[in-house]
Amino acid sequence: MPTQSLELIVQPQHLNLNSSTSSLLLCMEKLLPATRRPDITFKSDGRILITARVARILNLLPGACINVAVHDGEYLLFAASATLGNHTARCHAVNPTGRYIRANSVMLSRAMLSACNATTTAALMCGQAVEIAGQTYVPIITRTVINK
Repeated sequence: MPTQSLELIVQPQHLNLNSSTSSLLLCMEKLLPATRRPDITFKSDGRILITARVARILNLLPGACINVAVHDGEYLLFAASATLGNHTARCHAVNPTGRYIRANSVMLSRAMLSACNATTTAALMCGQAVEIAGQTYVPIITRTVINK
């Protein structure tokens, strides 16, 4: 028998209910708190998993490098120059036909885990791409960690 999830579809303020029923609805809890997949996942062993959506926005191809910049308190993911000399945060394809990308950087992963107050895994969502000085950046939303 399949498990069903409970979701509050209509906001309580849009219903004509008395105050006790409204407070009951505000106390409801979802059984499945997060159904959206994370855009980027940082793991303590250095693995960085990037979805095809983010890879497409940043035009990440196998061999490209990624980095995270901090601008006005926001963490911004961007495609860095691949001529850095070492293989830190260099992207490689998971599937030859897909755009799902992985990278490895213990230093970058642990810095992002520290920023999210997570210990082993930080699965994060990304915002809408912004362009600063001709470079495309994707904001990483660190306030809402899907799983720690």
